[in-house]
Amino acid sequence: MPLPGETRAQPSQISTRRKVAYTALMVVAMCGAVEGMARLVWWRLERASFRTRYEKGEARLANDAITFLKVPDRIYGYTVKPGLRIDSQTTNSQGFRQRDDVLSSPVSGSLRIVCLGESTTFGTDDDVNYPTFLGNILNRYAIGYQQYEVINAGVPGWSSDQVALRVHHQIAALEPDVAILYVGWNDFQSYDAIGPVASVSTFDYWFGGTSWMEYVGDASRTVALLSALWTRRPPAPIAVDNKAKAQVNPADQRYRFLLRSLTNIVRDLRAAKPSTRIFVCTLVGIWPQTATDGKAVVGWVVQHRLEPPQTAHFLDELNDQLKRFARAQRTGLIDLAATFGPLDRRRLQFDFAHMKKDGYELMAWAMTDALHRAGLFETRQSDRYQELLRAYGAPPSTASAVDR
Repeated sequence: MPLPGETRAQPSQISTRRKVAYTALMVVAMCGAVEGMARLVWWRLERASFRTRYEKGEARLANDAITFLKVPDRIYGYTVKPGLRIDSQTTNSQGFRQRDDVLSSPVSGSLRIVCLGESTTFGTDDDVNYPTFLGNILNRYAIGYQQYEVINAGVPGWSSDQVALRVHHQIAALEPDVAILYVGWNDFQSYDAIGPVASVSTFDYWFGGTSWMEYVGDASRTVALLSALWTRRPPAPIAVDNKAKAQVNPADQRYRFLLRSLTNIVRDLRAAKPSTRIFVCTLVGIWPQTATDGKAVVGWVVQHRLEPPQTAHFLDELNDQLKRFARAQRTGLIDLAATFGPLDRRRLQFDFAHMKKDGYELMAWAMTDALHRAGLFETRQSDRYQELLRAYGAPPSTASAVDR
């Protein structure tokens, strides 16, 4: 018999709590088992994918014109050969265009800047590339830090997918203070603006990548694999009333792989170091100032027999996507296309995208100007930027605050 004031509800209440606890434990155990199985599946898929990438990278390099600069790689398909010492082509053991290795963390009192991109970042030789010019300019004219460390992480021929992978696997761990992204030229060449929208990225096509690896950033491999199953195919191209562009792909669909890669780059850099300042650059093309591509050609431009003004229009579309991305992600923007727009690019570039020596120096000065305006440092007076702008046809109104 219960004593006065007691009830019989207590035993049932304890039983209910136990049932809830047991149920929760079972759910957690089942989720853990599913996640463990997903991680095992992921590991097996990843191992097979890495093996395929290496083999396909090896096969592609067999026909590469500058194969002496590259080696097969299980993550990227191929990368720059580390420890290279051939004439004016130098790389360190980490595959960066410099002699000394990069320390795991920036030196106290220094500003670490990493330049991400393709052959237009890697440059022609050790001295003819914008990261080298940028480092020289900053260490001579910038005020605020004891040292300015500029890392050239460009790799010739890479698409944005590979740049994003390198950030995920290597660059983010270096915790740069500043990241400059001159990325997108090989995406521009790869994705035909006229014709069907690409269903897979160029990297996946050439190196056997698979859609599930897009979700590598997810903490849960179960969620990542399930997300990949729900990947949708792109919409059909939209027809427009223009004889020169009969089947023009919407720019946001044409460059969705580039935008995805840039998003992953920003995410990984900020996850490793939230204070990293990221700057996205627009691309500088020679069109419409020339009737040909010079020594190198863009395949789909030649295929569709586009005139220089038409090609310039498509590059403008890509640059518009980069500007929108910078606004959406709240990164800095270095509008190199606007800086070079009034200039005689026929004398600054040796083909549609790659610069001669003065072109790369101009890029570096424009970047210095942008970083200065963003408040990263002060600068000493120099007339060099104005001299280059005047020499190649820039009006006086484009003079930079760096030169005052």
